[in-house]
Amino acid sequence: MPDGDIIRELPRGYQKPYEALSEGKATNDECTRSFIKPFLRDIKNKGDIPIKLAKIMSESLQRAFNDAGGMIFMDWAAQRREFHKIVEQADCPHRLKELVIRAGMRYLHDLEYRKEVDINCSSESILSRYMTEVYEAEFKECIPPEADAGIHERLKQIEPNITSVIHKWVKKADAEGSVRNLQLRSIPKVKEVNNLEDDLLALHNHNNSRKIGKFLQSLPDNIPVTTQSWNHHSSASNGVPV
Repeated sequence: MPDGDIIRELPRGYQKPYEALSEGKATNDECTRSFIKPFLRDIKNKGDIPIKLAKIMSESLQRAFNDAGGMIFMDWAAQRREFHKIVEQADCPHRLKELVIRAGMRYLHDLEYRKEVDINCSSESILSRYMTEVYEAEFKECIPPEADAGIHERLKQIEPNITSVIHKWVKKADAEGSVRNLQLRSIPKVKEVNNLEDDLLALHNHNNSRKIGKFLQSLPDNIPVTTQSWNHHSSASNGVPV
């Protein structure tokens, strides 16, 4: 599918982030910022109902856990039905219900199969999965598999930043009961490959300098060591005539 067709299929607001990924000129940090802006707007437009539902689902889960007497005695099928019932009673668009249900089911799955074992912060866990569902359903899943491999690779590279931003938003939204005050704060930069190689080379040179310094300090005081003699020793040891 040509890029033009893909862009037209994307939800409103997410076209520019895709263009940044597809053109290949923007840095990972620029691609992240291009996505986060419409993503935050989308989260805010969807409102606070997911936060309220996450808290109700969390309370329901806690009661079921206490009644069962532990994780291994939980009736997971019954809890899934309860989550569905809670969400279906909400007064919100069907699309939003789908996203919250998917988040709740993902959380129950992770609990059932011990991918997550702490239910003390379950409202945050559900809300985190909800925001992840928004990211995946409204953007990631809209990019077809046959799109350029470089697009998928760049998206994979910036996903840790997206996850980090979601984590911060979830903490604030869960504490305040609203997404109204979520903001675009500084986004941690993704290390570009060339910069990372430069950093590793600088570290290597720094460590070598420290080793040479320690060696020179260990020599007896009566042995004169000059730059010339050091260069002579180094050249000779490499078989290079001086």
